[in-house]
Amino acid sequence: MRKLVLSSMVLVLILSLACWATDTRVMTLGDANNIVEDDANIWMYPSTIVNYGGMIIGEFGWSTGVYDLDRLGAHFNCGDDGKVIGFYLSQVAEDPGYGPWVPDHNGLNNGVDHKLDLFFGMPMGDNQFGAGLSFYSDSWSEDYMNTGAWPDTSKAAQGNFMLNLMAGLTFNDNLDAAVHFGMASFTNDSTSGDVLDEPNGIMFLGATGRYWMDHGNDYVGIPHVMFWYATNGIKGFYDNTIPGELDIKDSQMGFDLGYGMNLTPDDDILVIADIGFQYISEKQAAELVGSNPKMEQETTESTFVLPYFRLGLEGNVTSWWDVRVGATKFWTSTSWEQTFTPAFVPPHKDSDKFGWADTETYVGSGIHFGNLELDLEIDPFFLAKGPNFVSNYNGQLANRVSLVYTFDAVNGD
Repeated sequence: MRKLVLSSMVLVLILSLACWATDTRVMTLGDANNIVEDDANIWMYPSTIVNYGGMIIGEFGWSTGVYDLDRLGAHFNCGDDGKVIGFYLSQVAEDPGYGPWVPDHNGLNNGVDHKLDLFFGMPMGDNQFGAGLSFYSDSWSEDYMNTGAWPDTSKAAQGNFMLNLMAGLTFNDNLDAAVHFGMASFTNDSTSGDVLDEPNGIMFLGATGRYWMDHGNDYVGIPHVMFWYATNGIKGFYDNTIPGELDIKDSQMGFDLGYGMNLTPDDDILVIADIGFQYISEKQAAELVGSNPKMEQETTESTFVLPYFRLGLEGNVTSWWDVRVGATKFWTSTSWEQTFTPAFVPPHKDSDKFGWADTETYVGSGIHFGNLELDLEIDPFFLAKGPNFVSNYNGQLANRVSLVYTFDAVNGD
């Protein structure tokens, strides 16, 4: 049996979201996580939690992309000096973003239970500091002994552990910046005590930032940038037919640069727009060390998103009801190449190129009841077909729901 122990894992770049609102609000504005102020920005810029003290936040629904839904959290003001602490309880989920990953090899279980998220923020003169920690773990073990005619003893155990950290600063309410760092380790042993796999360098480093530029005339520009680099190394047993140790090294580098806009032509209307580009480079090198003949494989993949667009609109229909629409468009091209030196056959090379455009559209609504806000991402088929008694449509009203209750907005709005 395998034994997996993930011993330390630190942060992810969460392409999440953050005034009084939620993941749902920002998603329905066109996945505008980096260019709309919202309490959910804390997952990307932890220093912004200082602006959102005294609230309870719930996120419920199904996960798409990098979003880790189904969580309940609370932010508490600590005294009158602006400090805020927060914690969240989240559903079991994989890490919702870029970061170090544990490979799926020789039965390695790279999933892990999401246990707790903690945040802390405080003012520093005209600036703000914030930090976040996410903790993941699970464990399982079993001992078996048979003392009958065919004695047999075996032991199996599994344990996972991840620790994700981030820290950030807000300068003069204009510049938000954060750093993310991660590393991971594991063991994978058979019941006989043989080491099937061992780590060979698993780490992650990322940084993200944005700058709010008020140009007047109800127009704010938001240039934003993101960078990440991750490596994943593993050495381990290949199989019984060919001798040698399998050495796999993965790496990923990504860069995102964009310019967003917030337009408020009226007190009851917010228009957002964003344009940018993204580049992701991935490489995997695998070698069967000690094999004869030599066996190795190298795969590279480069992805350009040039450009991407976001567009969103939020309008107050009444004092208690908001309507939102949003859309994204990604022009993507990918090139892929693989060289392979297998046993017993000549080396060969494969390559492919792809190009496509993805479009996503969103419809949302916000309802306000005093200090309680309810945000919905509406299922568009429900709007088109109507409820079951009209059309026999069995879908849900909303794909996701968010709730925010403000009980002590000392540091907030």
